[in-house]
Formats: sequence, structure tokens, C-alpha cells
Amino acid sequence: MASGLRVSNLSLKYGGVSALCGLSMDLAPGEVIGLIGPNGSGKTSFLNLVTGFEFPTEGAIFFEGQELTGKSAQSIARKGIARTFQNLQVFSRLSVYENMRAGCHRCSKPSSSFWQFKAARNAEKERILSLLDCFSLADMALDTPEALTLVQLRQLDLARALASEPKLILLDEPAAGMTPYETDQLAKTLQDHVLNGRSAIIIEHKIDFIAALAKRTFVLSAGRAIADGPTDEVLCDKDVRRIYLGECG
Repeated sequence: MASGLRVSNLSLKYGGVSALCGLSMDLAPGEVIGLIGPNGSGKTSFLNLVTGFEFPTEGAIFFEGQELTGKSAQSIARKGIARTFQNLQVFSRLSVYENMRAGCHRCSKPSSSFWQFKAARNAEKERILSLLDCFSLADMALDTPEALTLVQLRQLDLARALASEPKLILLDEPAAGMTPYETDQLAKTLQDHVLNGRSAIIIEHKIDFIAALAKRTFVLSAGRAIADGPTDEVLCDKDVRRIYLGECG
């Protein structure tokens, strides 16, 4: 397997409670994985560990052959990993455009000269405007987030994550609160502009959304992996349907 994300025997405990227990996963460059499971199964905890928002009790995390275990969120972002949040975390006092600039700064590097700084700033502006246009937010660039709908806020969260041009993006329930039509439109945008050649892990409770985007699906239950394989096969597995969908028999 080419070097991508590798997670080995990852565990996370809060006091005596295990949020994750012995989780291992390999993600190849350009691969998209769906991550599903009941509420409280450890999905967001997993994303927090990979992105440096929390530190594992045991285990190791590698990306492109480099160990990320215990590194800061900013350091991990600079390696090319970005994420969105289930509970939206936008800067309410900044404009939409300034929120996007914050996303760029997560991976920005110091400039050695004025001309290098100017070129980087121009490239940043072009990238931001292109992303805002892609997510139909260009007309709201100078507005603050309070003027946006829930769907637009989720689009801003995604666009901001993409502003850093990540190699791997982790999406935590990107379609939450969206109507079926809005969910379908988001899936199309992801297919056309986000996931084309980029690695991704997508947490989502909407099974059709996962099925449309991920060829492979990983299932968690009570912090442990219970299934990993082709999405169509995993979603038909009787144990997965019993635990995740509440089906009997």
C-alpha cells in the first residue's frame, strides 16, 4: 500500500471509560472511507485524535510515513490534514472571507521576501474566491456568519477546511440538518470539487450519502471496529444493520 494514513491500535480513555479501544485503520492516498456507527461509538473521538485535538491513551498515528501521535493540531494541519466539525466552529465576529483566510493560515508558511509574501497573498485570495464561488457563498463574502443559514454555515465550514489545500480531509456529519435535496447537492459538490483524488474519511448518519461517496465503509460500535469493507457489503451485513439501524433478526 502507498503511504497514506495509518492508525495502529489506537485507544482513548476518559477516566475509566473507553471511547476507542484498539482501533487500527489504513487509508490509501485518494481513498474515501465512510465511518459510521451509533451515537457514542467513538467516531468524532477518532477524528479528534487524528487531527491533534485530543491525544491517544495508547497506539500510534502515521501520515505519509511520519508519526503524528501527540503532535499539535496546527502541526498536523501543516502536514496536509484538515477537518470539519459536527458542532460548527466558525468565527462569529469575522466575515465569511476572513473565516476563509483563517483556514489558509492553518498551513501558511513564513515568506522570505516581500514579493514572495505578495505572491502568496494573491494566490490565497484567488483560492478563497474560487471556493466561495464553488459553494455559492461569493455574494456573502463580507457578511458575518450570523447572516448565513445552517446549510450555508456547513458549506463555509467545508470551504474553510479546503482553503488549506489538504491532502486528507475529515468530514464530521457534513450533511447534518440538510433536506434530502440539499444533501444530494452537497454529495454532487463533494464528488465534483472535493474528493477528486483527495483522501477523505466521512462520518455521516445518512446512509445514502455514504453509499454515494465511499466505496469502503468502516463501522464502529462502543469504540471498537465491527466491520470494514466494500460499502455495499458492509451495509448489508446483518450485525451492522442490527447495531446501526436497529434491525432485528
